[in-house]
Amino acid sequence: MSEHNQQPTQGSIFYICQYPLDLEFQAILIEGRYLRLRDKLWRVLLCLVENKSILISRSDLIDKIWDGNYLTGEQGTTHSICHLRKVFKQYNIDATITTIPKRGYVLQEGNVKQSL
Repeated sequence: MSEHNQQPTQGSIFYICQYPLDLEFQAILIEGRYLRLRDKLWRVLLCLVENKSILISRSDLIDKIWDGNYLTGEQGTTHSICHLRKVFKQYNIDATITTIPKRGYVLQEGNVKQSL
């Protein structure tokens, strides 16, 4: 993860809350600064954003991001979700990744109340 001062490119078509995602630089533009994410972390974020408020299964993430390699994909998915939650908290991104046990994850924006 690294930060750079730059202007958004034409690739900024997705958003996480009010922050544009720059597809070319694999970065979130936060208050005029790019926050670049590692490739697999970026790809997990994009899958969640493209399916905002929709359950995306753990196996779909492993198939799309780790090419079906469950050996590395299981741990990689867990690590990526944990890391994205930390990024959201650190940069005050008002989004939540909810874990649906045995099923997958849901990305929701705004003030989300979780019910068990």
